[in-house]
Amino acid sequence: MSSGINSQSNDAPWKPRGMGQGVTWRCMGCDQHRYSTLGSKGAGLRKRCSSCVAAAEAKKAEGAR
Repeated sequence: MSSGINSQSNDAPWKPRGMGQGVTWRCMGCDQHRYSTLGSKGAGLRKRCSSCVAAAEAKKAEGAR
């Protein structure tokens, strides 16, 4: 039997190998689970999704007028 990352395991050799369940995170602004971090800001518990970041920037730009 060969060893390594791609070798089949003994517990379930019929199970397909793949990515598995996707990693999600919860936005602090809208409290929704998100898969993508594109356009997000913050870190850890203070992370906000791209739509909340865009809404905050639009609100800030409107207040600057």
